[in-house]
Amino acid sequence: MAHCCAAIYFMNLRGDILIERRYRDDVERDMADNFRTQILNSKGESASLQTPVRTLGSCTFMYLRHADLYILMVTRNNANVMMAFKFMTSLVDLLRSYFEGALNESSVKRNFVLIYELLDETMDYGFPQLTEPAALKSFILQKGVRSELDAATSTQQARNATLTVTGAVSWRRPGLKYSSNEVFLDIVEEVNLLLSNTGAVLRNDVAGKVLMKCKLSDMPELRLGLNEALEDVTFHQCVNLGAYEVNKVVTFIPPDGEFGLMR
Repeated sequence: MAHCCAAIYFMNLRGDILIERRYRDDVERDMADNFRTQILNSKGESASLQTPVRTLGSCTFMYLRHADLYILMVTRNNANVMMAFKFMTSLVDLLRSYFEGALNESSVKRNFVLIYELLDETMDYGFPQLTEPAALKSFILQKGVRSELDAATSTQQARNATLTVTGAVSWRRPGLKYSSNEVFLDIVEEVNLLLSNTGAVLRNDVAGKVLMKCKLSDMPELRLGLNEALEDVTFHQCVNLGAYEVNKVVTFIPPDGEFGLMR
């Protein structure tokens, strides 16, 4: 099984290293310096080479820009590139959840202790692990401070956190309770049309997505019936794809709060 990376770096737009976490011993810090000098600061490079995956010698760089940051993953081996970019986008969502929407150079500098803690939890030896904010927040609190549990409840909460990390429902923490159970569902459709300067239609398509907001107790299983089978659809990871293939019914245990069910 191909791994994801050997090291991950958070860098500002100048290429200065803000955060460095190495998961394997076959990479060195100077590789990030090569990324800065040979990729970020290079001049006169053709547009065809401006790609998010670059190989220099035996080292492969995979990078993603978010606001005034670069998230860089480095490897010397045959890594799974799609898994690497999925991890980076999930990591951005995770950090934005902890930082309340603001992920930039200043927020990284203010919360580097929390980021190191999350990097230790979300990846092991170059293989992505848990990245769901709801699950991680059950045992890693805001600002990197772990909760001080009472002696009577610490054992049970630790057991619940372990169940969430290792169980099949990582996107929802157990024990949720609401005085009033509510489910909201919105269907959003977008029409895209591209015209030439003469008015001819060059491209047109319709894209839709189903957004939900759930406030439900315990571990409910929801079912959404469809009049017609869907084509070219992407589901949230909570959907039971096996049940959908057999019955054409969207069956899922929803995350708590707002999420996109399908698009």
